[in-house]
Amino acid sequence: MLAVEDQALATSGDYHNFYGVDGVHRSPTIDPRTGRPSPTTSPRSASSSRAMLADGWATALNVLGPDAGLELAT
Repeated sequence: MLAVEDQALATSGDYHNFYGVDGVHRSPTIDPRTGRPSPTTSPRSASSSRAMLADGWATALNVLGPDAGLELAT
């Protein structure tokens, strides 16, 4: 649980908006390197006090994948 007072919190990610193809979790985010949906092994999200930052980070993490995304986030 996160207590927030006189602030805002936005979370964005593919934990609600996704679909499966042949047992692979697919994000609706298109990978600009391939032009295809980003395959993911697990849903990822990002939170911020600014909605546009949360959305931008979640998109970047989804496209990069777990290894490169974690490296960028760190």
